[in-house]
Amino acid sequence: MEAETEAASIPNRRTFAKRCRKIRRALGEREIDLGATGSQDNNKLVSLLKCESRARRKCEDVSKRYAQCHAAIMGVGMFKGKRNCRNELASWLQCVTTP
Repeated sequence: MEAETEAASIPNRRTFAKRCRKIRRALGEREIDLGATGSQDNNKLVSLLKCESRARRKCEDVSKRYAQCHAAIMGVGMFKGKRNCRNELASWLQCVTTP
């Protein structure tokens, strides 16, 4: 499924900042549906990405774009004609995991 990413495809926790490793461990090896905005696993992934973005001071623009999408989805149920933040979360994940 292209809408999902496996937690295993997220780099090993040792590649993350030390303070973010506990969050990475909580994700385990489950598949995470990027389109399930607001789900428990999705929120854990967002917490990991926030932690890593702050620790490395990168991907701030992508983070803000996701925050706008999330607020719109939780508020009115749509963001630019979409009912989830799959694309924004995928681009944030890619930004954080690329060196």
